[in-house]
Amino acid sequence: MKTFWAQVDIPTIAQLSLRAMIHNLAVAVAELFEQPVSRVVFVQFYVSPQILQAIDESMTQEAIDFMATILGQRNSAISTEQCHLLAEVCVHSSNAVMLAALRSAKQEHRQRLIQQIEDLMVSYLEPYVGDRQNDNVMKVMVCPHCQSSNLFKNGYRRGKQCYRCKDCGKQFVKTPR
Repeated sequence: MKTFWAQVDIPTIAQLSLRAMIHNLAVAVAELFEQPVSRVVFVQFYVSPQILQAIDESMTQEAIDFMATILGQRNSAISTEQCHLLAEVCVHSSNAVMLAALRSAKQEHRQRLIQQIEDLMVSYLEPYVGDRQNDNVMKVMVCPHCQSSNLFKNGYRRGKQCYRCKDCGKQFVKTPR
C-alpha cells in the first residue's frame, strides 16, 4: 500500500473529475488486491487481526491521511479536520465493501461491488469536492467558523436567513441567492 500511495501523483489525480478520480483509485486498489498475497493479507487483517500483528491501525491511518490530502487539494476551502473526517468515512466504508468483494468467489459479483464503492464515494463526496459544473447540485452549507455542516436555521434578520452551528454554537447569516 505504501508503494501504491507513493506512486500516485496527487496534484494530477486531484484535478480529474470526481468520478474519474474515484474510479482511478478504486481500480488501482482493486488491481492491488487481485494479487493473491495482498488479498489474503487484507482479508485476514479484518477477519483475524491477531494473526497479522505487524499490521496495525497505522496502515488505516495512512490511508485516511492519503485520501485527506487528495480531498484537500480538490477543495482548499475545506478544513484539514473536515478532510480527515471525509477521508475516514471513505476509507472505512470502502474497506468494508472491498472486504465483501474480495471474499466473493464470483468475479462478476466482485466487480459489481467494486463499482458500488465508486458510486458510494462519488455520491458522498460530491457536495464537498465535486466538480461543481452543474449549479443544480445541492450545495452543503458549512459554518464559516468551524466548517461543520451540522447546522440549523435560526430565524431571519433583516430579510436574511440566520443559521446556528450545532458544533461550535456560533451564529451566522447567509444571504439568499
